[in-house]
Amino acid sequence: MLLKRGTPLPEYDPPERDFGRIISFLYRKSLVRVKSVLKEFNLAVGEQPFFMLLRYYNGATAEELCSMLDIDKAAAARAIKSLEEKGFVKRIRNVEDKRQNKLFLTATATAKFQGIDAALSEWNAVMMDGIDKNDLETVFKSLLKMQENISNIKETQYE
Repeated sequence: MLLKRGTPLPEYDPPERDFGRIISFLYRKSLVRVKSVLKEFNLAVGEQPFFMLLRYYNGATAEELCSMLDIDKAAAARAIKSLEEKGFVKRIRNVEDKRQNKLFLTATATAKFQGIDAALSEWNAVMMDGIDKNDLETVFKSLLKMQENISNIKETQYE
């Protein structure tokens, strides 16, 4: 995006108040930890969101999971296929719509949840150490609002 001649440059917050930088830092550090945890359980980072969502939405279709995660169908198909090959997910034909498969966690997958949950909860506790419960609620609500703001932008708007 080019500025017209004579247009003042936008004001920026100092680096220590740059939300994008802070979110990026938290994401990168968390990704390193999550990868390490998932590796112990034979899971890849791209599989983890599907694995975890099926815990709460066991029997969901791939399309429903894509919608919840805002992930494209091709990436979902790869992750689900890999989970299936590892014995964590099984597909069962949807009796109401034979074109769809419902996805269910296997007993093998369910057995892994306790260890994964414990490790990820420990990481969350480290991140949130020393932050008041009310402050965490405010942060959570603010992040949800940011997510909503970004989700409402048309993809072509900033190309």
